[in-house]
Amino acid sequence: MIHTPSRLRQAKDFRNLLIDGFTPTDIDFAYDKDARQFVFGELKVDGAQVPEGQMRMLKGLSWALASGGRQACILVASHNTLPEEDIDVGNLLVVESWHTSQDILVPGRYVGRTVSKACDDFFKG
Repeated sequence: MIHTPSRLRQAKDFRNLLIDGFTPTDIDFAYDKDARQFVFGELKVDGAQVPEGQMRMLKGLSWALASGGRQACILVASHNTLPEEDIDVGNLLVVESWHTSQDILVPGRYVGRTVSKACDDFFKG
């Protein structure tokens, strides 16, 4: 639950947080279930792509977790809401996904499901 929705709308300015010419990236949502299973989610406006650096970070986190015996899933969902509208994340459709299987990232298993269903399915195995 979001405790201070007004703070969510604040823009973050990273111009003064450059490291080797790069600014930080963010994750729109994340789950940690018993420190064994992790979901990382990114929301994009219809047709927008996840930037290369952001995807590299999400995949790197997933590989690192897998190498430690954990499971990870990356979900990318799209929406076409207006900036002043709230986004119903659980009912968005997943347009890209990856999940860890042993030491590889497998694409596509959760594409076409709602975010809520994809998370449920991942956690149930």
